[in-house]
Amino acid sequence: MPRSRAPARLATVVVLGAVLSGCTAPGDRPTAAPERQPSVVLQAPSRVEPTVGNGSGITRLPFRAVLRDVTGDVYRVVRTPRSESRLARSPLDVTRTTVTHGAAEVRVTVTLAEVTGIGGTTVDLGLTTPAGRFFLDIDHSGTSRRLVDPSGDATRCTAVRSSAGGDTVRIAVPRSCLGDPDWVSVRVLLSRPTPDGELVENPHNSRSFSAYGTRRLYPL
Repeated sequence: MPRSRAPARLATVVVLGAVLSGCTAPGDRPTAAPERQPSVVLQAPSRVEPTVGNGSGITRLPFRAVLRDVTGDVYRVVRTPRSESRLARSPLDVTRTTVTHGAAEVRVTVTLAEVTGIGGTTVDLGLTTPAGRFFLDIDHSGTSRRLVDPSGDATRCTAVRSSAGGDTVRIAVPRSCLGDPDWVSVRVLLSRPTPDGELVENPHNSRSFSAYGTRRLYPL
């Protein structure tokens, strides 16, 4: 009887398989999954104040606000009975207001639509800080200045400065009078009494009064 050749064929298959497995191209071999890279978040974190550039690619927190107001939005307000009427033209009309939080003081510059005397006009500032809101009244009839702290008490600050000439009103409030705050938001209101009612103007919107001031401004 002839000898079976099955074991020889089996050995040949095993050897051939080993050879072929050694000739597999590197690209055909399974590779490990690539390492996941961290995703890039382009959105700013929440509760971060917007920043402004300084022209060199470096950003910093805002220290200045420029408010441009339309003309023809001065109101005559009658207290009793309560009524408001908008005036098409008034010497109290504000066109531009600039607020700057400097290293030593907060400066406010108000530009009126007309070159006119500011006598009889009161400029009210609400200066909100982390400690609360200060109130400053400047009466340009007698240039009296009164700064009230968040508790409602008049401060002893006597270094507030103000001037008015032509179409411009300038006010400077020392940071020390406000407790050297980390930031400040300023609300501006002008008013003037007349026999027919009180004229009021604010640079924040086209209404008789604004409940909001500038965004938070940080010292230079």
